[in-house]
Amino acid sequence: MQSAFDRATQGGSKDEEIKLLSYHGLSAINTTLFPSWNSYFEALLEEQDVTIVKFEYEIDITPSSLCSRLISANGQGNDQYRTNLLFLYQPMDGEPLPSPLRKGNFDLLMLFTLQESIHRVLNTAEDDADLTLLRNIYVEKRDSYFVGSVDYGRAEDFLVELLESSCSGHLQDEEVASVDPLRVVKLVLHTQATMAMELIEVALETPNEHLEIRRRQLQRLLQIET
Repeated sequence: MQSAFDRATQGGSKDEEIKLLSYHGLSAINTTLFPSWNSYFEALLEEQDVTIVKFEYEIDITPSSLCSRLISANGQGNDQYRTNLLFLYQPMDGEPLPSPLRKGNFDLLMLFTLQESIHRVLNTAEDDADLTLLRNIYVEKRDSYFVGSVDYGRAEDFLVELLESSCSGHLQDEEVASVDPLRVVKLVLHTQATMAMELIEVALETPNEHLEIRRRQLQRLLQIET
């Protein structure tokens, strides 16, 4: 059981496990060992049932039951993500609002979609002084805004810094006069809204992606040979 957890979180000490409990950020999963959404569940179902002792109490841990609970929690989170994505795409009066009880999920969704939108803009838009400014600021600030455990609101903070940035520190002198940071931010936000609609379609298909894992989990739970 421990091996699946260690591999998922890059493996490590007890202090690293404790830090994970308060982790708020992206890239916590080892995507080399777990390249797909189902990879961790597959590894979990390969673990044996174990009994651990905590404070003189014996606790039985059954991977198949744990897998079922994780998938159920994932489904609940997926429903909330769809609401968050609709709000991100086009916030309107009367539309469902993101739950304040899950502000962490919404904050990470904002951060993830912002970073991917920046990647899309840099990879697809025609290169000019505006995009040079975006690229230079993103490369310089990426680790402090998008990597590891971060503070809440880092997506908004990055956009504010981009708007307030001094172009002279990031561009050649002849490029500064033609740069419009507001245009860059609008382009990124438009791309983010487009991505939100694409991710809604992905979220709708997520339950179907777990069908094979649910079948294997049920077989394991009932001790049926595959």
